[in-house]
Amino acid sequence: MKTRFYERTAYKLSEQPVPNCFLRLDDHFAERLGVIQSNHPHASVIIAESVCARMADVEMYAFLIEDARKRHGLEKGNDVKAAILTRSFFVGYLGATRALLDSAAVGLSILYTLPIQPSERSFGHGTFWHQLVTAVPN
Repeated sequence: MKTRFYERTAYKLSEQPVPNCFLRLDDHFAERLGVIQSNHPHASVIIAESVCARMADVEMYAFLIEDARKRHGLEKGNDVKAAILTRSFFVGYLGATRALLDSAAVGLSILYTLPIQPSERSFGHGTFWHQLVTAVPN
């Protein structure tokens, strides 16, 4: 049974296709997890959905930045409007990329049961890297 975790993200609202890695991961979940997903989602599915949702947010903001540039950057007198929209969307983009990295770090921490505090589950934290390299040297 497919989990279709990617349909609970901004990809559902987008005309862009869901990245193939998430579709293949859903196939993997369908083979391994079967029908148990209907009532209690497996932790791996929750982690995958979190990473997928953050990736969809990053792509959404990238689209909004490009769209603002196309719509308002070429019209005479709209330079200020394009600049304001681009700046605002860029702040959202940076936040979304940070959330993507944090989501991936949390996922790796859970996947490898790293002995660290929740506040240390970040790529910017030295303890995270030390524990990750210790648990998974490759």
